[in-house]
Amino acid sequence: MGCPVTPLSCLTPANIFAGVYKPLCGGFADPSNFQAERALYNSGFSELINNFGVDINYYVNTYNLSAANNFYGEHTVAPYYGPTTIRAYVEYQHNGVPLQTYGWEPDDSITLYFHIKSYTDSFSGIYIHANNGQRIEPKADDGFILTPFGCDRPGGRSAKTFVVTEVIDEDGGPLNPLMGHYIWKITAKRYDYSFEAGFPDEDNNVQVYDNSFSGVLSSSISLLDQLYLANENGDYMTTQNDELIELQDVFATQLSSNPKTYPFDVDQYSKDNIFDNSVNDTSIYGRYY
Repeated sequence: MGCPVTPLSCLTPANIFAGVYKPLCGGFADPSNFQAERALYNSGFSELINNFGVDINYYVNTYNLSAANNFYGEHTVAPYYGPTTIRAYVEYQHNGVPLQTYGWEPDDSITLYFHIKSYTDSFSGIYIHANNGQRIEPKADDGFILTPFGCDRPGGRSAKTFVVTEVIDEDGGPLNPLMGHYIWKITAKRYDYSFEAGFPDEDNNVQVYDNSFSGVLSSSISLLDQLYLANENGDYMTTQNDELIELQDVFATQLSSNPKTYPFDVDQYSKDNIFDNSVNDTSIYGRYY
């Protein structure tokens, strides 16, 4: 390295601080000045997720504004579509299992990171988002299964299921160096409190409960009725007939869950030992049992 050749007397604030004296030459917070650097960050996030991430099974909640009951603001029979395999970086927080009013409820939480372009590419050629008026991006109420963590669980258990609670693309410095947008940050909660069409429940996740069974009610849900809108001619709109047939096979019937593994029934015990309304006609509300 040589010595500086410009005498100090020749240096002026105008040519040292160009961003102050020549605004068009500066701009450290101008994203257009860092396109190459942002490309490096984008490829870096993609490489980190591909190298240190795991493949999960992702399920899209097919909520559709046109098919929803807008009076109640819900689409209760919208089935899940999936699985689609996506690679994600996982931060898993295993919490205790607290006793709630209606039984034991595991409160596991998890944070995922998806590369934005990789997520979009995973659904290229699949029209499930477009057919339901959604953008190709993760959203709350989507679900996923931590497949790699459930390969050899004891007792025949399967991988844990989760439901997405929050999706963000901006979080200051951690997610957006040089003001770029490269990844989705997703938070989720353990999903064992509900049973939805098209989304598998965890195998052998058996706990004590009072009713005769726990799980999916017996039903038959047609994908044609739930995912596709009828046009004026009564035909169903779709962009890919092969995809329609494939999805129809997946969601043609939603089977019920197996009965519980022990015989005790609190309703029967209550009828026999506590509220025996057959004796002297003691039921003041009628035979609701």
